[in-house]
Order: sequence, then structure tokens, then C-alpha cells
Amino acid sequence: MSQALAPLPAKITALSLTTIAADVESCAGWLESWMPSDPVPTEHLADLPALLERAALVARPASFEAFAMLMDRFIRWAERHNLAKLPPVGNDKREDEIADIVADYHATLNDLPADILDAALRATMAGHGYRNLPMPGDIRKHATEGLAQRVKLLRRLETAALVAGRQRPHHDRRADPETGKAMFAMVKQALAQAVADAPKVERRSDDDREGSTPETRRAALDALKGRSFPVPPCMRSAPPAEAQPQAAE
Repeated sequence: MSQALAPLPAKITALSLTTIAADVESCAGWLESWMPSDPVPTEHLADLPALLERAALVARPASFEAFAMLMDRFIRWAERHNLAKLPPVGNDKREDEIADIVADYHATLNDLPADILDAALRATMAGHGYRNLPMPGDIRKHATEGLAQRVKLLRRLETAALVAGRQRPHHDRRADPETGKAMFAMVKQALAQAVADAPKVERRSDDDREGSTPETRRAALDALKGRSFPVPPCMRSAPPAEAQPQAAE
């Protein structure tokens, strides 16, 4: 029997993200023995959209505002232990220097969810034994495993959702607009990534379309070769009817 998911809280915090992540991992335990070549068990079909929504939520990077709030505690800890030399409170340069520190750390840690970043900062502060400010790499080593687990679970649930979409009856898929929207969004993201991965070439002077040249268009098409993308249910048409033999005159 499928385990029931807890409802999402009204306000998402670092603590609630950890709780949601544990709930998703528990309810998606069946994925450990599931293979993409197999159909999704019927008892788990109804929970897939909610599981996918929550898995995406807990894998989402922290907003800059949440990142800055967590870094504020880290900077105050560093200043208290003389690991960071900052102008005194009231000095006009103090806020600028703090903003520079936050921006430097955000540049390399901006993929971390808020609760994973929070736990990594706490672990760094608890275990740092040197008289210098911990580097971003010192923080990331406490976050790598947790982030990898969440991304892996999200990818597995995305695969299960695609398999589930294919195994539903044809008329059910066409009657489910939300599934069609989710499939279309996945295809759009994959196409955008393929175009982004295409090699950059210089623009030809004889092509008057901004940012578009024969080379860039050809490179984008080459990047898409060999990739297969699911057709959104809402775009699928019924199979053509078999031709009826004509009566002999």
C-alpha cells in the first residue's frame, strides 16, 4: 500500500524542507527496486505528481534572500572568532564588505537548497579548526552527498512520470491536461539545454537575424540528433484508421 504524503506547510522554511525531503524519500522507497523498463506500480500512479512536485521543491536552490540570511549568521560567527576583519558597526563600508563576501560565496554555492546550505554551514562552523575564514569548498564538502541524493531522486521520479504517462490508456492521457503540461515543460527544458550546449560560432555579416546564423542553427540541430523526446499527451493524435479495401467493379 502506498504511504500517504504529508500536506505541504503554508510557509516553506529550511526546517520544513528537511521534513518534506524525508517524507518524499520515504514515500518513494519503491523506486529502489523499480526499473524504467517496468510499468509504474498501479498503487503509486496517483501519488506521482505530488511526489514530483515535492522532489523538485526540495532540490531547488535557495533564493538569494535565504542565502544572504544564512550567510549573515556565518559572517557574525567568523567575526566573533576573529576570522573575518570587518569595519565596525556604523561604518559605511561595513555593509559593502559583507555584501561582497555574500556575493563571493553565492557564486560557488548558489545551487544548494536552503536546508542543505544551513546544515553545511553549521557543520563547517562546528568543525573548523583554523584561524582563517572557511572557503566555499569547505562548506560544499558538507553538502555534496545530500544534494546528489535529492537530484538523483528527482531524476528517478521524472523518469517514472514519463513511463506512467506512456502506460495510461490513450483516451486518459488526452483527457489529462496537467500531464500534458508537465511533459511539454520537460521537452522544452531539454530543448533549451541542447541549444545551450551547442558550440558558439561568430555571427556572419550577411545574416540579418540577431543571434542567428546558419552555423548556430546547424550546431543546434546537430546537438539534438540522437536525442528522443516524449510527445506531450495533448499533442498526440489517434492512430490512422486502416484503409478499407475497395469493392471490385
